[in-house]
Formats: sequence, C-alpha cells, structure tokens
Amino acid sequence: MPQFNHKAIWGMVVLQQVLGFVWYSPPLFLNLWLEGIGKKQSDINQSDPVPFIAAILGAIAFCYILAWVNDKAKAGSAKDGALVGGLMWLGFLAPALAIHYKFIGLSWFAIGVDTGKELVGAVLTGAILAVWRKIP
Repeated sequence: MPQFNHKAIWGMVVLQQVLGFVWYSPPLFLNLWLEGIGKKQSDINQSDPVPFIAAILGAIAFCYILAWVNDKAKAGSAKDGALVGGLMWLGFLAPALAIHYKFIGLSWFAIGVDTGKELVGAVLTGAILAVWRKIP
C-alpha cells in the first residue's frame, strides 16, 4: 500500500473545488453550460448543498485514486502525472460523461464544458500529485 501525502491530496480536493467555481463562472463557461443543459441561471438552486457535497466527495475519491494510480505507474514527474491524469480522463471520465449525457439528451456543449473541466482537473491533479509525493 502506498504512503499517501494526505496534505497534497487534500490540497488537490480544494483545487478541484476552486477549478469548478472558476470554470462555471459567467466570464468562462457558465452561459455555454447553461445553454447546453437547457436551463437558465435562475433554474439552478444554489442553496441546495447536495451537489456541492457530491462534488467534494467525488473529488476526495478521485484524488486518492489518482494518487494510487500515480504510485503504481511510478509517475515521478509532472509530465508523468499529467499523462496519468489525462489517461484517467480519456479512459473513464470523458466516456462516462458523454454516454450518460447523450442518453439523457444533453448537447455536445454540455459535454464539452464538463469534460473540459474534468480534463484540466485530472491533468493538473495528476501532475501535482506526482511531484508532491513526498510525505512531509
């Protein structure tokens, strides 16, 4: 079992939340995403904590699993970790989102915005976890 750098992993959980906050902001992709899911900003209940709790729990699971995969892949550089993160995105995140989104009738805009955020998050997280492996 690998020795996890929990500070690094929890730092990446925070990064995932900040990335989502910035990614889905009006200056970036909020309007395109809303168009893609067929909603207006007023349709989104921002006082409901459940999506935010799910995002945090998902990020915790993803970051620990990515740290484990980095360890198994012997990713020791930012480039190696970014590759591992990108492969996790290509093999798991993007296909799952695309399949489910198309079956529920969402547009390619929604898929593009969501998978784009997941790609950036996976590559950054993989890269940072690969170089921040040492336990302080």
